[in-house]
Amino acid sequence: MIGLRRLSLILTLAATVALAACSAEDDKLVPPTPPSGGPADSSIDPCKLVTPDEVTKALGAKVGDGVAQPGGLPGQRSCAFGSPETKRLVTIGVVGGGRGVYDQVRDGLGAASKEVPGLGDAAVREAGYLHMLKGDTVLMIFVNGLGNGTEAETATSGLAAAALGRLP
Repeated sequence: MIGLRRLSLILTLAATVALAACSAEDDKLVPPTPPSGGPADSSIDPCKLVTPDEVTKALGAKVGDGVAQPGGLPGQRSCAFGSPETKRLVTIGVVGGGRGVYDQVRDGLGAASKEVPGLGDAAVREAGYLHMLKGDTVLMIFVNGLGNGTEAETATSGLAAAALGRLP
């Protein structure tokens, strides 16, 4: 009987060590999970960061009030302003998480993205996308319907100045 108990104990210990070794190896093979968005400051309403008049000026087309939309990142709040006649659209998004989330959304842009000095703590743009960091808040502006050139850059920059000025 003592022999069986020892054998059982040895087999249990060996299995535990083997499982622990497999688990340690698995940890080395799994890439780290990218940061996910943190909750945005609940006092920040993305629909209040720009006005319909500011969006109308940026798009060159009349828009109504913004409509709250779900965001793509956990904790993200978004607002869409659209012009049904021209099919032009502006989306304003905010999410917490600071530099880690900003880096994540920046890295999600294409190779043609470029840093934009003078907007918040950091900013990057590509075509109709402009992402900025201010404190722990990431502000994302997307303009659709103005192409990928100067017109889209002018629109996002004007909206960014207004929105950054209204962030706490």
